Amino acid sequence: MAVTEKTLCLSFEIRMPHSSGLLNLAFPAVVANTILRRLTSDWGRPRRHASETRARMESIARRLHFGGSLQLPAVRVAAGDLENLQPGMVLRLGLPANTLPVWQAGGQTLAKAAAVAEGAHRGARMEQMIGEREP
Repeated sequence: MAVTEKTLCLSFEIRMPHSSGLLNLAFPAVVANTILRRLTSDWGRPRRHASETRARMESIARRLHFGGSLQLPAVRVAAGDLENLQPGMVLRLGLPANTLPVWQAGGQTLAKAAAVAEGAHRGARMEQMIGEREP
């Protein structure tokens, strides 16, 4: 790209839970004009996917996998309690016995759930979706 060529420069700030950064894009004026023309010509037209494309996208999305965890709410534990901890010892967390763990998937808290046995495996039984009122 020539030094004298006009460009369109876009800068985006990206923030995520544990990191952030900048994304800088530079387009030659010829490309920027083409993009602008395309955007303005498509502006009023609603975008719809063909039904078979939509069905294919839904099928692919259903096969996605997200990491998940069933965990108790965060608690503070004295360093001395951890220092002396041995296998078989009980670490008191200071939580009521009826405290339900929360189920998280993809970094999002989804529900309160109870740990259960499902045959030879462990599972989670949904007790309350996040956002619902407690009974």
